[in-house]
Amino acid sequence: RDRPTAPTVPDQDPVVFVQFVLDAPDARSVAVAGDFDGWAGSHTLEDVDGDGTWTGRIPLQPGVHAYMFIVDGSTWITDPRAQRYAEDGFGNRNAILAVTTPSA
Repeated sequence: RDRPTAPTVPDQDPVVFVQFVLDAPDARSVAVAGDFDGWAGSHTLEDVDGDGTWTGRIPLQPGVHAYMFIVDGSTWITDPRAQRYAEDGFGNRNAILAVTTPSA
């Protein structure tokens, strides 16, 4: 006869913390907006030591993500350090980031 199978629990999607960096010495605030937050700019970066380099770690699901920086709440800037870009349909380029699942 068949043996009963144990119930399976779906694996939670892993999250990878990604470091974002933007050199913006004249900025008063910097946020990251992308397809991972509905382009809301909900991830704020910090300039901890006041040197104009804004940084922050953001938890992202594995996959390919498009993003931009928002400086002072209104100026959208493409990440100059990105390795890939894609046209955004509005005359700008989104930075493209591939996030992979860390191996155990």
